[in-house]
Amino acid sequence: RRYRLNNFVASEGSWLPMTRWYGSAKGGVPQGAPVVFSVDRTPEWSYAAVTASAKVDGTIYTELVASLVNPTPESLANLCIALSKHGPSQYVMDGYQLKDVAKELKAYGLPVKVMTLNDVTTACALSYARIAQGVVSHANDQLVTHQMPRAVRKNVGEGWRISRQSSTSSIDAVMATVMGIYVSETVKEEAIQIF
Repeated sequence: RRYRLNNFVASEGSWLPMTRWYGSAKGGVPQGAPVVFSVDRTPEWSYAAVTASAKVDGTIYTELVASLVNPTPESLANLCIALSKHGPSQYVMDGYQLKDVAKELKAYGLPVKVMTLNDVTTACALSYARIAQGVVSHANDQLVTHQMPRAVRKNVGEGWRISRQSSTSSIDAVMATVMGIYVSETVKEEAIQIF
């Protein structure tokens, strides 16, 4: 395309070789693990996905928890509040797409990590690296596996990220998975204080 048609565009392509993803289908989040819930939605609010992720003994486990059709900020907030019975260490969401939901959860007293564009860019690279290293295990959820090859990588500046606009379908479950892997890897467990 570039040399024959003289179309010079930002480099794009699938963000992850599917053999890497299929090879990491070893199981979802173990029972009782300290979980991180990640929430993402499509730009037009037609779908939303919630994933659970946890890091246990150096392995990051992830699985799909819920997929919603035509969600609203209220329905997403209510779902997250209902999931609080599992004692998550954090709720993670894109600050641009879900700022109202994050605000609602913070007002409810829940721990929320709001991802910036730089966080998402870093999350994409870190998730790729951890999957390639074989330290990610997933539950082989049908929706995530369906969306994974449709998520497209786009170079931005000196780095790259997964592009919603360039992807060939909805990638809400992929983005929730990526954010969950990132936060599970980078969040520090609070030490128990003894007085």
